[in-house]
Amino acid sequence: MFYSPRLLFFLLWSLLAGASKAQSVTVRGSVTDSISHQILEDATVSLFRLPASDLVHRVRNRNGFFFANIQKGNYLLITSHQGFETDTFHFFVKSADSAVIVHTAVMRRRSNNLLEVVVRATIPPVIVRNDTIAFNAGAYPSPPNSTVEDLLKKLPGIQVDKDGNVTMNGQKVDKIRIDGKDFFLSDPRLASQNLPADIVAQVEAFDSQSEKARLTGIKEQSNTKTLNIRLKKKRNKGYFGKLYAAGGTGNGFSVGGSATRLAGEQMLLLTANANNINSQFTGTEHSNGPGYGLQSSNNLQFNYRDQWSKKLTATINAVRIYNNTQVDQQLSRQTALTDSSIIQNSTSSSQNKNTNLNGALYLQYAMDSVTQLNFSSSYSGQNSSGQSSDSTAIRTLKTNSNYPGSANYLSSVGRTNNSSSGSGNNINNSLDFRRLFDKKGRLIYINFSQNHSDQDQPATLYSVVRNFDSSGHMTTGTVQNQQSSQTTRNNGYNLNASYTEPIGKKHVLDFSYGFNQSSGHSDKESFALDSLTGKYDQLDSLTTNRFKNSTTVHSWSAGYNTTEGKWRFQVGITGQLTRLSNLNLMNDSALRQNSLNWNPRASFLWQPEKSSNLNFSYSMNNRTPTIDQLQPVQALFNACACVDEEDVLRVKIHIG
Repeated sequence: MFYSPRLLFFLLWSLLAGASKAQSVTVRGSVTDSISHQILEDATVSLFRLPASDLVHRVRNRNGFFFANIQKGNYLLITSHQGFETDTFHFFVKSADSAVIVHTAVMRRRSNNLLEVVVRATIPPVIVRNDTIAFNAGAYPSPPNSTVEDLLKKLPGIQVDKDGNVTMNGQKVDKIRIDGKDFFLSDPRLASQNLPADIVAQVEAFDSQSEKARLTGIKEQSNTKTLNIRLKKKRNKGYFGKLYAAGGTGNGFSVGGSATRLAGEQMLLLTANANNINSQFTGTEHSNGPGYGLQSSNNLQFNYRDQWSKKLTATINAVRIYNNTQVDQQLSRQTALTDSSIIQNSTSSSQNKNTNLNGALYLQYAMDSVTQLNFSSSYSGQNSSGQSSDSTAIRTLKTNSNYPGSANYLSSVGRTNNSSSGSGNNINNSLDFRRLFDKKGRLIYINFSQNHSDQDQPATLYSVVRNFDSSGHMTTGTVQNQQSSQTTRNNGYNLNASYTEPIGKKHVLDFSYGFNQSSGHSDKESFALDSLTGKYDQLDSLTTNRFKNSTTVHSWSAGYNTTEGKWRFQVGITGQLTRLSNLNLMNDSALRQNSLNWNPRASFLWQPEKSSNLNFSYSMNNRTPTIDQLQPVQALFNACACVDEEDVLRVKIHIG
């Protein structure tokens, strides 16, 4: 039998077209009353993908319903309507299925409407529990391969900026937990940009609280938020990750990936990326945009958490970030005046390199069922170098006839070269002890912390400016050629002890004492070039200073806390004695200051129903100035080193 090539091509094309169409189907149908056989308007039809129970589509029945472009997989169709029993329809979509799947949902009237609640078909988007707002991820479906960041963008009140930073109602999200466990100690963006959205069951949001506040249950005033990601029960264990690579013209490239392991108490995340195309792309599309100038970067991050024994749990984070930014600019500007105009031409070039190393360790040791010891340590180190140069030329165009022969002349030129480098590190250690007692609410909490930081910043400055008259003669000229160095050292120690005592089932008294001692030393020296000797040995008194600072703070507080039904009330007062000692080594002058402050606090939370609450709070605190703020400048050596007082009044209203 003979087949023409055209006939064979037509048959092959028909088979391929039929196969491609079979990859997706349309599900359509209607919802009717089993007794009257009338169409039930406004019945809710929800399509879920199994086994993860992810919501794919949800529609209202309007003379029928349909879902288009349903891909291959396992599905559950749930139909619900007030006063009727829920109808469920389980089906598979295979490659060989027909183009349309038809289902008629026949709804039976419910015998007792008040005793049966179907949660699966009506997922509440938001649940309010006291001061915690919980978002059900199933009510905010995301496309395949979406990240947690994509999910967060859909949640009301939550914003994600171009750098991936998350805020909620204007407050920064400084911590993201996984099932209530600390995992991302250094950067919460690791969770939002690397975890897939389809493993999330719920996102909880609440005010960030210290370990002490969590243990005592006495809420602290906070300006930041914490997100807790609740994982689906069937998706909280396993491996997942991603890889990406791209290349382009001019040797441009972008490459990276991540790998994650979740296994109950054990969590592991490793990410790496590098590029030279100004990209902050991390393998998925998000709002991050290119930086300023020509950038190249490479990053490596490691996150680990595990329960080493029945009593000891460890969390470790390590991060290395490198950035190299180069910026070249040209500027041409003309300014029109009454009798003349000025033309300014400028060029500038700069290059900055930064390397950051960060590490964090958190150990939780349960000595027994009521006693726990926690240790945390963090390190951050930075090395940077930068060079910049710019030149400016200004020409004056005279339009007045009183200036013959001087219509166009060079009036000013200038050039500046700067170079700087810096190295520094910051070390923080903290140890806290807590002890619970048989009487519920009675607790002893003791914390000791230490911090140390140092920074070295050498720099050079060369600047020359010359001004000319219309005949070309230089009228004025200035040259500045300097070398400078700045060294800063800071040390601090802090001790805090608190005790809570219940005086009833819902009434608690709290008492605490704190001691803080910090000291700092900052030296800056600037020397100008001696044209005779060729050495930088001429001290510049305007930009040279040597300064020491010591601060001691004693604080004590007492408070009353109660919860009754739908409302919670807190009131307390804190006394703070601050002693500042400042020594200016340039003129051997000292300034000592003592201050005593009383800071009241109060808060009130009323929750008339589960979906709404009213939160009123007032607090006052004192912040001692840092050595950078106290360091004197010329003619201001005796500036006041006053304690910065801050009154904060906050009112929060949430209605779901």
